[in-house]
Amino acid sequence: MLLHEHVPKETPPAEYFDMMRELKRIGENLNQIALAVNKGRNKVIDGRKYDRAVKLVENTILKIDNAVLNPEDI
Repeated sequence: MLLHEHVPKETPPAEYFDMMRELKRIGENLNQIALAVNKGRNKVIDGRKYDRAVKLVENTILKIDNAVLNPEDI
C-alpha cells in the first residue's frame, strides 16, 4: 500500500459495522416495501414520504461512512 502512496488507516470500531448492518437492513426493508407497492399489493404508501425515508437512509449511510472512514475531512 505504501508503494502506491496509500497510507493505511485503522480499522473502524465494531459499532460502525453494527450501525452499517442495521442501516442496510432498513434499506432492504424499504426496497421490499417498494417492490410490494409496485406490484400493486399495497396502495396505502405515500410515495413522497417513502422517497424521503429512502434518501434519509442513504444520506445517513454516507455520513457515517465519511465520519468513520475519512475523519480528517470533517
